[in-house]
Amino acid sequence: MDLHILFEDNHLLVLKKDFSVKLSDLDKKVESYFQQKKGKIGFLKRLFDLNNLASGIIVYVLTSKAFERMQNAEISFKFLSVTVGKPAQAFGYFSANVEKLDGDKLGIAPPIKNSYLVSFYYKLLATNSKISLVETLIGSADANAVRFGLAETKSPVFGDKIYGGDCLAENTNLALLLFEVGFEHPTTHNRMLFRCSPIEDTKPWAYFDLNKLYKI
Repeated sequence: MDLHILFEDNHLLVLKKDFSVKLSDLDKKVESYFQQKKGKIGFLKRLFDLNNLASGIIVYVLTSKAFERMQNAEISFKFLSVTVGKPAQAFGYFSANVEKLDGDKLGIAPPIKNSYLVSFYYKLLATNSKISLVETLIGSADANAVRFGLAETKSPVFGDKIYGGDCLAENTNLALLLFEVGFEHPTTHNRMLFRCSPIEDTKPWAYFDLNKLYKI
């Protein structure tokens, strides 16, 4: 497993995680990278989690001072999903109180102790036959929330076995990408925006031209 590094300085390491790569395996790879580069690992913390089945941007913080500052930072997260079908509305807002059921599955729940709110904005970008490309703007890297919410809009993520997104093709990867992450650099205070693309020749992503929509 190679590291797909998008940015690196003394405080941050930003890279892309491929789909189905476990975060624990990625952590070990990053530790090995710094061990070989610097002869030691030093301070190393992942800023947020990302579902193992999803792909996309991961941020590691390399100093304790930077990590402390980023705990209170405003971070924007944007997912891209290929979905089965399409949401009823081209633009929408999803909000629901949920609880964890079996495994990663979520379900609607009353506001009880172990429940929490899932909310995000979504935008239909394109359709191609029975599948669509949907953008999701959410306040965290909670891929499970995106999976659940899109399924509730009757457009489950392609390849999602939990919510029926595998009805068109079985044994396929989850077509869910943490496409964009934005935040203020903890020391320079410059606004930083990172984007990454999926493996472009992999179905179902190959049915959409992301270069017409974004500069990646």
